Amino acid sequence: MYRIMLFLAAILLLLGCAGQAAEQSSGPIASAGSEAAVRTLAHRLLARRSAGAPAPEEVQILVAQLPEDLPIEIPLPDGARIIGSLVRGGEGTEIVLDATQTVAQVLDFYRETLTAEGWIAFAYPTEGGFVPGIGRTGLTFCSGANNVVLWVGAFEAGDGPADVRLDLRTEPTLASCTKDAVAPKHPIPLLEDPPGARQTTAGFGGSTDSYNAEVELKTELDSVTVEVHYSHQLKAAGWLRRDGGQSGPLAWSTWHYQDEGGQKWQGLLLVIALAEELDRQAVYLRVDLVS
Repeated sequence: MYRIMLFLAAILLLLGCAGQAAEQSSGPIASAGSEAAVRTLAHRLLARRSAGAPAPEEVQILVAQLPEDLPIEIPLPDGARIIGSLVRGGEGTEIVLDATQTVAQVLDFYRETLTAEGWIAFAYPTEGGFVPGIGRTGLTFCSGANNVVLWVGAFEAGDGPADVRLDLRTEPTLASCTKDAVAPKHPIPLLEDPPGARQTTAGFGGSTDSYNAEVELKTELDSVTVEVHYSHQLKAAGWLRRDGGQSGPLAWSTWHYQDEGGQKWQGLLLVIALAEELDRQAVYLRVDLVS
């Protein structure tokens, strides 16, 4: 959500101030569509209304530049163009870049550069489930010396430059480096959407012995075709199909899997066409520890 709002705010600010750095505005809104009005709206939209969250006046939107007071130096790929930054008070900073390299090259750059500087790459147990099939991927790095966490995301953008997102968390409760570098793994692999499909909602949850992932897709494909698409990816990740079928708008399959530690899991994959909107499919995957 934050990244969507940052992208929206950056576009509005670029239209309103033609590449100049946005400044804080605490005065009254001059008129609809004015630069001050756009800044005020962006700050209000980007400031979460919850206890302990930064107030609107603590949110800074910087167009085409990095914050001057970053707690650490963040490396940038050669030739990268800075689209802008979002500073959330003491919580952290999000940075948007355009990179001339491919997604894989961008991730390799950060993996090699940050590891050489002493950062630790690690994965949270929630990494997995349904991801857009457009080359979206990311890495998480921890700097124990500074107690900060940096998430690096890279996205294919058609024939244009790669869309790179850097999310630096500096607030101790949000950027704990006390977690183990090797987090416990769950058995749900990353599952890319079918070609041409667009996610409208997605979610992931679970505990130590049960996990679930869900996604709603806007696609012209039917439920059987979508189920087959995800089945191929589950098989490639080591899952074995036990049964499956179709009933009206519903396609389903059951699965089992044995992980590297010898634990056995069972899974259920459901794909259903939403009756009220024929171009939408809801997909649900649940896995449970058997033994």
